[in-house]
Amino acid sequence: MRALLYILALVLIAGRLSSQENDPTIQISNLTELNTEQTEFSPLLWNDFLVYVKARGPQSLLDKKTKEPFFDLMISEKLPEGYSRARSFSSVINTPYHEGPASLSDNGDRILFSRVDYDGNEFNVGKDKTVTLKIFEAYYEEGTWTKAFKSSINEKNIASCHPSLSADEQILVFASDREGGYGKMDLYMSRHTYEGWTAPENLGPEINSAGNDWFPYLDENNYLFYSSDGKTETSGLDLHISLMDEGRFLPALLLPAPLNSGFDDFGLSCGKKATLGYISSNRPGGKGKDDLYTFHSDRPLYHHFDSTYNLIKINVKGENGLSISGAEVSQVKLHEEDLSNFNKDIFEIDSHPSQNKIYTQENGNVSLRLSDGYNLITVSYPGKESWQQILSEKGKEPFYDIVLTDTLTLKAPEPEIIYVEKEVRVSEPTLNNVEVKVGAIIVLENIYYDYNSYDLTRGAKTELDKLVMILKENPRLKIQLSAHTDSRGRSEYNMDLSQKRASSAKSYLVSQGVAGSQISSVGYGESQLRNHCADGVNCSEAEHIYNRRTEVKVLEN
Repeated sequence: MRALLYILALVLIAGRLSSQENDPTIQISNLTELNTEQTEFSPLLWNDFLVYVKARGPQSLLDKKTKEPFFDLMISEKLPEGYSRARSFSSVINTPYHEGPASLSDNGDRILFSRVDYDGNEFNVGKDKTVTLKIFEAYYEEGTWTKAFKSSINEKNIASCHPSLSADEQILVFASDREGGYGKMDLYMSRHTYEGWTAPENLGPEINSAGNDWFPYLDENNYLFYSSDGKTETSGLDLHISLMDEGRFLPALLLPAPLNSGFDDFGLSCGKKATLGYISSNRPGGKGKDDLYTFHSDRPLYHHFDSTYNLIKINVKGENGLSISGAEVSQVKLHEEDLSNFNKDIFEIDSHPSQNKIYTQENGNVSLRLSDGYNLITVSYPGKESWQQILSEKGKEPFYDIVLTDTLTLKAPEPEIIYVEKEVRVSEPTLNNVEVKVGAIIVLENIYYDYNSYDLTRGAKTELDKLVMILKENPRLKIQLSAHTDSRGRSEYNMDLSQKRASSAKSYLVSQGVAGSQISSVGYGESQLRNHCADGVNCSEAEHIYNRRTEVKVLEN
């Protein structure tokens, strides 16, 4: 059985009837731009990229155990108009045999991934021998991935796979069939110390079942998403959610449809607020065996685990201490541009499209759920001065005891901003006369490279020094450096050269004291020329130089 565990981990096709409740606030759609007739699964949202597992074409080398093609890690960039054409994640990481799923550090300098373990330079698929999945690690250095090595977390002849690294890189959750578990594949956790990974700890019956529990994803808020075929009466994989609280995971709960279906649903990853994300599924209507799907939820998925998430309770009284029934509580979701220029005297709350009004009960109480981001809460009652505060989402259940004073006895206070997770900017810094705000793309005009070189010139460093100052003064600013080549030379070589150029620029910024976590780097080769100088076009050197450039894309601020 153990010799075939890697097969079970890769292709899951059992259909069944669905018993999950449906959440109408969740919309899900097939990612048709990336799906094919082959298998795609375990999409990982990483910055502006999607990393996932894909079966090679039907003419590829076949796994003699499954008679199916082997799997590779793929990568695609999320662009305003959709997704870029997927390409191999790395020729260093991918081998002729199985790779994936994977987990990446936030700054992209470390990867952990599943790989079929084999001895020597070639995996002998023709002989009957113990075959196991193992977790491998690699680092991104000087523009390329280092040779992958087996993680110390592995055990001989024991399957260990599906790694998920925490945002701070201190916790690793993974699946394994090692002895002492609760079922077939269980989830385990290990912590990173100066001596390496600690002995794995089984996550216990709150998470694991008598079946297979795997495909974990631990997000930056310590919520764990994973799939299990042993926690319901059905025989296929269902998505579950749990929360790590004081170092232990709380009992998991089943996520609703349409995230779950009557078929296998697994490999979930999501954005920071758990409102946008991806899953894989073999539900009907797809293009292949397992397909990638994207989802959008009107509220964080955390709500399905904790009904009090972002819930606040308000009690309204008068100056005499008596409860006020029927007081109007208005909630408006504010965007950052609203917040920067907020003035309660001119803010037209009644006409705001996101306004929500509820009224206090006889005891003066009312409960409401904060929206993602910033919320203007106004409490009013005839003959009383209004109360206002700007609140951000909290993830717990606070209580507000509000006293409304009689009109004109006390001027209503200016709204106070509390629980705000990031500072509010009145104006953004500028670089080359462009505001450094999320989504902005700034061309560093004076960073040019000599033909076939990725060494920075003195003038290029002077240009980068401007960016150093902005990044140091704004430690929450995160950018993507992208380098571009001209069309001369092979496109594959230009892609590699541009990555080295982007990494060279990043290395210089880091050498000047900028945190590496603020910067990601990517090379586009000759794929995004700024003029007509494509292959075969006769152009001057100046025209080619115009295409050799570095750009800054603002990811977060």
